[in-house]
Amino acid sequence: MDNPMQADSAQPGPGAPDSTGAPDPAGAEVLAKLDAMAVQIAAISEELRQTREAREKWAELMETLVPVSRGAMDVATRELEDLSTDVDFDDAARLARTAIRSMPQLEAMIAQLDSVTELGHEINSISGAGMAKLTAVLQTAEDKGYFVLAREGAAVADRVVDTLVRDGRLVPDQTPSVFSIANTLRDPQTRRGLARLMTILRAVGSDAPTTAAGPEKSPAATTRGRR
Repeated sequence: MDNPMQADSAQPGPGAPDSTGAPDPAGAEVLAKLDAMAVQIAAISEELRQTREAREKWAELMETLVPVSRGAMDVATRELEDLSTDVDFDDAARLARTAIRSMPQLEAMIAQLDSVTELGHEINSISGAGMAKLTAVLQTAEDKGYFVLAREGAAVADRVVDTLVRDGRLVPDQTPSVFSIANTLRDPQTRRGLARLMTILRAVGSDAPTTAAGPEKSPAATTRGRR
């Protein structure tokens, strides 16, 4: 008699080729379903792992936040207890009513702030242009030497004050003799000062520069010249 176990083991498994050598379609379908189930099980396992990690992180966060929130509540409770002696519910309600009644004034103030902001922008733009013009003017003055002249003039004024003022008082005038004046004129510093003074007087008395074509003549003068 044949052994049943040997007979079962002799039967082909799912997907195994039959006696003709062609694969079993039913077995291939079973294997495909098993592969799909394995993929789904792996996805479910990954979701469970992520859920467990998120739950652990949330638990850690709660452990951190609970003491902080408890301390904040304690502080708020103490502050409210301190304020309860000075402020009550009626005060809060009165403040709310006042704020509601003052809404038009608040809106007007906000509108004025917007106007002030726009004015500030305008002033900034105007002041920026003015500062640029002022900078250009100062640069031109620096190039022409106005600042150098001012510094030298201040130094000259200091020397004159040191010469004419002693202990907060003017030095008494003394009438010099002709010989003293002559000796003073022989001093190089005196001659240098006179030269600078003459240069200044020449610049003050000189005429304003005219154009190359000369000053324009009036029509009446032109008519008289033709006659």
